[in-house]
Amino acid sequence: MSTIIIAIIGAIGVIIGSVITLVGNYMNQRLMAQQEQKKWENQQIAEKEAWKREEEKKEKDNLREIYQNSMRSLSVFLSLEDQNQYEQKELNLIEEIHKWVILLLLRHPNSKLSEDLNSFTELPDKSRARKIKNEIIKLSGSEKGFFFNELKYHSPKKDQIEKGVRIISIQIKNEYRKQKLIEGLEIPQEYTFNFEFSAMTESQRSKLVDIFFPSHKAIPNNFSLWLPSLSSDGKKIEMRKTKWQAKLNPNNCAPQKILASWDEDFDNALIEAEKNLKHGSEK
Repeated sequence: MSTIIIAIIGAIGVIIGSVITLVGNYMNQRLMAQQEQKKWENQQIAEKEAWKREEEKKEKDNLREIYQNSMRSLSVFLSLEDQNQYEQKELNLIEEIHKWVILLLLRHPNSKLSEDLNSFTELPDKSRARKIKNEIIKLSGSEKGFFFNELKYHSPKKDQIEKGVRIISIQIKNEYRKQKLIEGLEIPQEYTFNFEFSAMTESQRSKLVDIFFPSHKAIPNNFSLWLPSLSSDGKKIEMRKTKWQAKLNPNNCAPQKILASWDEDFDNALIEAEKNLKHGSEK
């Protein structure tokens, strides 16, 4: 009898142990599942926050680019010599001003910017350009505080130009612009920037002297970049026959890099022109 009782007690103990083990396994699995769920939720929150920060950074960078390009194009316009009629590059500059300022107007539709832009459209002169520029500086103060200190772009005065600031215009290669449009990036057909003459390399200054000194006896304050090429009759190399067309995005490219790219393309174009000139003379 005692043996049966002992067996029954042993069986009950085994059953209880199994139940406890099952309960323990269930609780462990549930705890692990809760931990995994919490880990996944935290990961999702972290990824969402990272995405949000990245989107905010993109928005700020895009807005910063709009403000700075607006200020840059207006400043270049203000630095131009007074004239009765505008050449094509000045007309392109006015078009660029409209392009960037309209983007700001979409952001601030009720601002005085609308009135100033309409006035500038009717008669694009320096007085109206200054009004737009002052209004942009005013609007920048409302952009969460990170624009005001960055908009320190001042118009190059005539005395600054005499000290060596050059206004340089470039064209962007259409094939490059076309490819970037497919990628979702809009790049201007023409771009203008300021650069200190003394900050150029000796190689760059030497090339500019070759291009402009024969006709200007100086390097102009406002000029485009050119490449050497063979003349139409194939008897000489002309320095101002072919305008340089850049294959880069000037909106996120430093002026030093733009000039370095032109410098390299100039050397390659000169080698090609000299080779063609030599082949032509041997015929």
